[in-house]
Amino acid sequence: MVSGLLGMLSLIFLLLLGLPIGISAALVGLIGLVVHTGSLQTAMTMAGLISWEAMSKYSLTVVPLFIFMGQIAAYAGFMDNIFNSMQAWFGRLKGGMAIATIVAGAGFGAMNGSSTASAVILGKITVPQMRKYGYSAEFSTGCVAASGTLAALIPPSVVIVIYGIMTETSIGKLLLAAYIPGFFSALIYAIGVYVIVSLKPEWAPGTPKAYSWREKISSIRTIFPILVITAILIGGLYTGAFTATEAGAIGCLAMLIMAFALGKLGIKDIFAAIKDSVRITVLVLIIVLGVNILARFFAYTGIATVFARYIASLNVPGVVVLAGFIVLYFILGCFLDVIGMLALTLPIIIPVSVTLNWDPIWLGILIVKACEVGMLTPPVGLNVYALATVTPDIPVMTIFRGSVYFFLMDIFTIAALIAFPSITLILPNLMKGG
Repeated sequence: MVSGLLGMLSLIFLLLLGLPIGISAALVGLIGLVVHTGSLQTAMTMAGLISWEAMSKYSLTVVPLFIFMGQIAAYAGFMDNIFNSMQAWFGRLKGGMAIATIVAGAGFGAMNGSSTASAVILGKITVPQMRKYGYSAEFSTGCVAASGTLAALIPPSVVIVIYGIMTETSIGKLLLAAYIPGFFSALIYAIGVYVIVSLKPEWAPGTPKAYSWREKISSIRTIFPILVITAILIGGLYTGAFTATEAGAIGCLAMLIMAFALGKLGIKDIFAAIKDSVRITVLVLIIVLGVNILARFFAYTGIATVFARYIASLNVPGVVVLAGFIVLYFILGCFLDVIGMLALTLPIIIPVSVTLNWDPIWLGILIVKACEVGMLTPPVGLNVYALATVTPDIPVMTIFRGSVYFFLMDIFTIAALIAFPSITLILPNLMKGG
């Protein structure tokens, strides 16, 4: 137990020093195994076996596929199509361009599993447009930073896949479960924007351009490929026609065909997408490897079991414990990325969830949502800093101020997901063959 606490503190210390989460986890786990086995050779042998077991899992093949699908979408410029189409439909409303940004974030989230990448791409396209039409700096950037978080929740989501691998939960059901909460989050953002702009109209005036119904309907054609791919993924997972890994392969193939057919992708773009996908995949897999070594060390210490028994002995409702974990993710989001948060907490939280009989799929979606909210919290909200790289004329604190309103909307969304688990569980419970 004591060695487990020391290992946890050591991990936090290494992360605060700036050491990557995968290396930090592997280092702490390996040293812990040396201490418990009393032999460096034995510990190294165990680490090797753990690494082989972790990296040989078939479920991991979905990670590079989802990443590659997102990179194809980014290089093909599909985000521009989504935003332009949504601007045609919502631009004349109060805060219409902000609403268009949110819908574009949700749409791009259906192709790209990285919230920071989504925030950067959204920021490049939408912030200059909103600023051109008089939107305030804090409101426009806060909207973009929050909209970027939708990418990690709406499938294909690498974060959800990593959660499924770490907890040995059905990845197909997790991906299916995330669709309604993801689009529900986008809906809450859109409603919140409309309410805020109604109270403070000077923050987000409507665009002067009016679109005809012919132009609106025509704009739908530009996003038709995205709608088709999303429908294929949802339908295939729901009916059980293919697994999560097969969904990744089919999504990649469909995205490539659509991009080539529309003349959106060249050979250079393909090689650039492959290069970026390999780089990101390696980073993710290093984290998975390190976390598995760390988890084996924690299993030896028994810290997770002791903590689960302690939580179970407390005379408090389970919802209070859950609220405490969610607040913890908000705090961790100030210092870590999403996968880092999962690596640090899941070895402790999962035994507690088993003791309290929480549904692992429902819990997974809540955790991913809470982690994404943490990406907006100062002082190190990663989405905010990612967005700041493409909006150098806007101070970081201005973006943080704008994100506060969307943080409050996220609190409402999380409360709704806790109060009504069926929002999350209705699709996986109806999933054919599963």
